[in-house]
Amino acid sequence: LPALSSPSDAIPPATAAPEPFHDLTFRPLKQGEQNELRTLDRVLFPVRYNRAFYETKLWLPNCVHLVAVDSSSRIVACATARIEEPSLEERAWSWVVWDKPPTSGYIMTIGVAPGVRRHGLGSEMLRRICSLLRERGCSRIHLHVQAVNEAAVCFYRRNGFGLESLLKDHYLIDGIEYDALHLSNTATAAF
Repeated sequence: LPALSSPSDAIPPATAAPEPFHDLTFRPLKQGEQNELRTLDRVLFPVRYNRAFYETKLWLPNCVHLVAVDSSSRIVACATARIEEPSLEERAWSWVVWDKPPTSGYIMTIGVAPGVRRHGLGSEMLRRICSLLRERGCSRIHLHVQAVNEAAVCFYRRNGFGLESLLKDHYLIDGIEYDALHLSNTATAAF
C-alpha cells in the first residue's frame, strides 16, 4: 500500500447519514476526541486499552477509525481497525499464488452507546469500517470476540462473518481468562 500521511487520508469526508441515521454524521475521529472515545470504550468493552492506544496507536498510518456523532457532536458509536501487512509466509508464496500478497484488516473495536442501540447503527458502523478497509486494499477482514458474548457473535454472523478458530484463554479480564472466537468475512467454516 502507498504510504499515507495520516489515517484520515483514506477516509472519505464526513457525510450526512441515510435514514434512519439522518441525525448522525459519520466521520474519522478527530485529534482531541481521544478522551471522549476512551470514556465510551470503557462503557462498551471489557478489554481496557492503555493511554498509548488512544494517543499514539490510533494515529499510525495503518489505523482506520470511524465515529458516529449526534447533533450535539457527542460520539455515539465508534469503530477502530488496523491494516495488517502480509506475513512472511504469505509474501514468500505470493509470487506463486497471487499477483501480490493479500492484505488483511483487523477490527480492533466496534461499539454503539447503550442509548442508541437496536436501530441498526452497529451494522452500519461495521459496513462502513469494512468498506474503508477494502478501499485501503484489504481482501480479508477479521476480528476477535469473547466466545461467551452471544449477542456479539450473533451480530457478526448476521453481518457475514464466519468462524476461523477458537482461541482458548485469549482474553484476561479482571483476572479471569476467557476464550475468544476468531471470525472473518472470508471464513469457510460454519458455526
